[in-house]
Amino acid sequence: APAAKGGVSEGAAAGTLRPLAVSLQPLGARLREDEVVWGAAVSWVFVHALGRVVDEEDAAGQSRAWLDEWLLGKSIERALRDLGADEGRAARAVAAVKIAVSEQAWHAREPADPRRALRKLLGDDEVRRYIGVNRYQGVLWFSKERFEELLWWLLLAAALPPLAEGDGAEAVADARQVMERLTRAGEASGYQLEKLLLLAHG
Repeated sequence: APAAKGGVSEGAAAGTLRPLAVSLQPLGARLREDEVVWGAAVSWVFVHALGRVVDEEDAAGQSRAWLDEWLLGKSIERALRDLGADEGRAARAVAAVKIAVSEQAWHAREPADPRRALRKLLGDDEVRRYIGVNRYQGVLWFSKERFEELLWWLLLAAALPPLAEGDGAEAVADARQVMERLTRAGEASGYQLEKLLLLAHG
C-alpha cells in the first residue's frame, strides 16, 4: 500500500478505523455504509497528526495549516470525487476533515464540559460555515443535518486515537456523552444560533 507523509500506509489507516466501525454505533454504521465518508475518515487519519513532526504543542494547528499550504485538501477532494461524490459533497467532506483536524483535541481541552466545548466550536468561522449559519427574518439559523454531521466528525476525532492505542473505552464513552448532550442542546435551541449560544453559556 502507498505510504503517506509520516509513514502511514493506506492499509494502516484503514486498520485504524476498523475498531471504530465495530465498536461504535451509529458512528461505525456510517463508516461501513458510505464510501465517501470512509474515504474522508481515512484522509483524516493520514493528515491529523502531521504537525507533530515540527510542533508537538500545536500539532493540530500545524496539521491544519499544511492542509492548505500543501494543497492536501484539493488532493482529498479529488479522491472523494473518484469515490463518487459530486463537487458539493466532496467540498463539504473536506471542510469536515479540516474542522476535525483543527478541533481534534476538543475533548482534551474541555473534558466533560459540553458548554465550553460548544462555545469554542461556535467561535470558529469554519464551524459556522459548515453548519450553514444563515439569517432569515432577523433570526440566525443553522442546519440540523450539518450540526449532527459536525458532531459525528468530532466524535470520530475523539475516538480514533485512543481506540487505535487499545485503551480508549473511557475516553470514547466520555466524548460520546458530550456529543449526545450537544445533540440535545441543538434540538432544544430549535436550531437557532442565538438560543444555542445561550444554552452554551447557561
